[in-house]
Amino acid sequence: MKTKILICLIPILGFVLFCSCDRSTDQTKFIGNWINEDENTRGITKAVIRTESDSIFVHMWGKCHPTDCDWGEESTTNSDANDNQLSLEWNQGFVIRTQKVTYLESDRLRVEQHSHYIDNSGRPDRDDTYYFIKTSD
Repeated sequence: MKTKILICLIPILGFVLFCSCDRSTDQTKFIGNWINEDENTRGITKAVIRTESDSIFVHMWGKCHPTDCDWGEESTTNSDANDNQLSLEWNQGFVIRTQKVTYLESDRLRVEQHSHYIDNSGRPDRDDTYYFIKTSD
């Protein structure tokens, strides 16, 4: 009886091990130039994502006048892309922004952002969601 149970469990154990193993990352789908689908956004206007060694670098710009504000670049590990999402944090001095960048079908990104103001202005935290499309430039 015990032998029959073990024989039945071996394929299940193999499947569990296969599913839980660390497969290669798929950061390449994030790489490129991205623009906000909303031309009139008051938030993030564009992003450039690149990879170097074991890291993914995300450079973003926010809506400003007369030119967009350069947020600079943040990074995460290539393995962060394994779940189809990147997690980023931006400390801009007056606000800490945490982001979840998700790759969607058809070369689109969704950026879910939480802003926590630390400048004693009394502004409440805020949540925003932006959608981006990949460009050829």
